[in-house]
Amino acid sequence: AYAPRENVHPGQALPVLQNRGGQRVLRSMAWGLVPSFTKRGERPDFFRMFNARSETVAEKGVFSRLLRRAEKRCVVLADGFYEWTKDQKGEKQPWYLHAGAAGEPLY
Repeated sequence: AYAPRENVHPGQALPVLQNRGGQRVLRSMAWGLVPSFTKRGERPDFFRMFNARSETVAEKGVFSRLLRRAEKRCVVLADGFYEWTKDQKGEKQPWYLHAGAAGEPLY
């Protein structure tokens, strides 16, 4: 059973929806990308590559190859996420982005 969490980090299991043979399947998957250059038997470093920018995702080889493979895509169910910025002093500030008061999920 999945218990909702306020904060999830790369490597943690999340419920996702996948299309398998025309059927939507709910399953648990670890959040993050294990790069193709990870050696067999090596422990995956989920923090190494977990965030792609929409502006450059098609240009980056490690992400662009996944765009061409529909079976590698999924929908992560969430009601919000944090985006971090740095202020002029270099201190990090989290910003919580969410759908609003109605509680609609984000896709």
